Amino acid sequence: MILAGCEIPAQLILDMRRKLPVVVVDNHLEEVDSVVIDNVGGARKAVTHLVQLGHRKIGFIAETLKNLSFSERFAGYKQALEVHGIILDERLVAEGIAGANCGYVAMQRLLVHARPTAVFAANDEAAAGAIRAIKESGLRIPQDIAVVGFDDGALAPHTEPPLTSVRVFRTVMGEWAVKRLLELLTDYDSPPIQIKVSTQLVVRESCGAKVKKPMQRG
Repeated sequence: MILAGCEIPAQLILDMRRKLPVVVVDNHLEEVDSVVIDNVGGARKAVTHLVQLGHRKIGFIAETLKNLSFSERFAGYKQALEVHGIILDERLVAEGIAGANCGYVAMQRLLVHARPTAVFAANDEAAAGAIRAIKESGLRIPQDIAVVGFDDGALAPHTEPPLTSVRVFRTVMGEWAVKRLLELLTDYDSPPIQIKVSTQLVVRESCGAKVKKPMQRG
């Protein structure tokens, strides 16, 4: 069985593993084979990109930091700040609420306490909500606040402006999960392994590095 997602209870996964071969995707337990996103490394790429664009006041928003993937992306955010000598400002970190308005609420909460020049959102849904909250505050993207997301799903190219995001290679993860599961069918007792799939930063207009130039009239 392949179990996908980081919100599946650990005990349920362990109980299943005692009965049949199991590979978890986008989740990891020491006793179970897994295929995971390089969340920490992907977040470091995103925040490093913002630093290279000149940003020092970089916010972080997420639905919740209790989610495994989001907490790992927060760790990568903090690592990138530390590498570049930027002190973590807790006023620039905000959690939202469960559901589609997570980023909208988180960004509203953040803006009450601080004014970042850039925001890294834990996923694209949160980034889209942040864009809406920023615009409602009378601020521009990316001129006033740059925005970067994570996942690079179907939503990312269709925000306004189009969203810079960390691409997750879901198909590759699925392929590796099936390969490992087939190996377990013939060698059930082999030691569990973790396969970590890297990410790619896809740059669009929301971060300010690829702003469209106005058309010149002849």
